[in-house]
Amino acid sequence: MIRQRRLFVTILVLLLGLQTLSLAYYLREQRALVAYVGNLADPRLPPSEQVKALVLSLRDKSGDGNDGYFLLPFFRFLRPTPWQIIENGGDCGDRSRLVIALLRLRNIRASKWALYNTEGESKHAVVEAHVESGNMVVDPLFGIWFPKLQGGYYGIRELRQDPSILTHRIEELRAKGLRPGAARLEFYEFNDYIYSNARTINWNKSFILKSAYWVLDGILGGRADEIGRPVFVEEPPLMVIYGAAALELALIFAWFILARRRKQVAARLHPS
Repeated sequence: MIRQRRLFVTILVLLLGLQTLSLAYYLREQRALVAYVGNLADPRLPPSEQVKALVLSLRDKSGDGNDGYFLLPFFRFLRPTPWQIIENGGDCGDRSRLVIALLRLRNIRASKWALYNTEGESKHAVVEAHVESGNMVVDPLFGIWFPKLQGGYYGIRELRQDPSILTHRIEELRAKGLRPGAARLEFYEFNDYIYSNARTINWNKSFILKSAYWVLDGILGGRADEIGRPVFVEEPPLMVIYGAAALELALIFAWFILARRRKQVAARLHPS
């Protein structure tokens, strides 16, 4: 009993320590991100102009995958933090995470969307931001967005319904000889980056997620593709903090269950 109690307390202390380190990193990173975004876009600009400024600022950063991780190699699966992406660049998913984190500092709501090919494989990631004219899709890797002739911008729903919006925009930028992003527009994969198959969450990461999507799709239909992503999933420190909190609650619950069973056993063995 004493050994179990010591083990229980030791694990809780370690988890609390991990949360403390994660919180300290998160707060320090947030201060750095505030300073960074302050040098890129004037907060008095319309939200759409701020979005453009942030996306274009990533043009000269590496477009390769970022191998960075938060705190420990064990957390590599959480992907790099926003500041690590600023320092070393990243692929479409990494850049989308960074753009969302920076926009949130300006109170501009945004979410990541995964683009699937015809085989159901997640191949690309983009961001949809809520700006003054409505929803606005931006591709942080190719540095593109989709303006409307009458003003405003196209969102995910419109791009899903009309594939020609994408092809016309890419052709327009190619004709002008522009390269607004890290990736060259000549290499845009129209057969893989399909907006009609866009989903807010990459459900192919594990068997559990695939099974969850199968259930949700059966219940919600097409609305399963639009389930909102939790804000904290773009911040590895927050994911560690919340994950540790869940473990702490599970441990405390298990301890009370075991303690209750011991009392019941003791009562049966030594009835009064």
